[in-house]
Amino acid sequence: MKKDNDKEVVGLRELILKIIEWKNYLLTKWKIIVILGLTGGILGFTYASFQKKVYEGELSYALEEKGSSMGSYAGIASQFGLDIGKGDGGGAFSGDNIMELIKSRLIIEKTLLTEVSFYGGKDLLVNRYIESNEIKLKDKSIIKYSSLQPREKFSLVQDSVLCFIYKNIAKNDLTATRLDKKMVIFNVKVTSEDELFAKIFTEVLVKNVSEFYIQTKTKKIRSNIAILENKIDSVKARLDVEMYGAAHEQDENQNLIKAQVRVPMAKRQMNIQLLTTLYGELVKNAELSKLTLMREEPLIQIIDKPILPLKYKKFGRLLSLIAGGFIFGFLTVVYLMGKKVYREIMDEPITLN
Repeated sequence: MKKDNDKEVVGLRELILKIIEWKNYLLTKWKIIVILGLTGGILGFTYASFQKKVYEGELSYALEEKGSSMGSYAGIASQFGLDIGKGDGGGAFSGDNIMELIKSRLIIEKTLLTEVSFYGGKDLLVNRYIESNEIKLKDKSIIKYSSLQPREKFSLVQDSVLCFIYKNIAKNDLTATRLDKKMVIFNVKVTSEDELFAKIFTEVLVKNVSEFYIQTKTKKIRSNIAILENKIDSVKARLDVEMYGAAHEQDENQNLIKAQVRVPMAKRQMNIQLLTTLYGELVKNAELSKLTLMREEPLIQIIDKPILPLKYKKFGRLLSLIAGGFIFGFLTVVYLMGKKVYREIMDEPITLN
């Protein structure tokens, strides 16, 4: 038992002696450590001085999904080959999937190609991005986009630049998160060195997402309404023709007594009754479909919008000076210690047992 205690004392003594040896060694190298530490501090200070501010355009919104209670009317509408159930796309973009929709190429490119008002006039967001990020082609020229040019008419260079900008925004400048799993509240943040671009791009992006999401969710119902309205117009036109025809025949044959002459008029009256009944059913189903649309259409409520001046990120000069000095000093110490250990291993004599 005493031998074990003696070993622990010896081991502790060797550790203390080793620490003292390391301390004395590093003290002999204090000039190198201080010089390189100051160099790191100066580099950190210089970096912070020339670093541009990165602004954050942040917007949060709540998504309210609506359920349908129109099952009792589905049978009536189905008689006309219609479906007034839930709209298409509910599963594709429900829940967390809407965050992937926000970062999709479709939505980002549509936002970039939106014309908005800046202080200097109207321009596409993509042109503002190119200007603020100083994007140039190989020949140092700057590519421009026009709102008058259709998307399918873009050149290969325009497509390539637009794709590059989309990837850069989706990967580095855009974040979409769900603030609370229990609540359907989402947060969208866009970062940019251009304060006005960060604000406007965030707002237009969420607007485009909202419109696309609502149109997708209610696509089937809107299609049904369009079909019903076309049928209503068609039936009403036929009904008008029959009513004018019946009135004309009545005027022509009002003094005739023969029953045979009254047959065409009776047929027209029967057609008028049928068309009137059909017209009433179509109008009723159109109103039911519109009511369903109101019930099914999701509500996207903006909670917080980006307001100028925006928050920005930038390393402070003092913090950068301290961080740079500490990192360079620490790395210098690690290098010197590693170099000493390596020399001790190489200088240690090899013994053969």
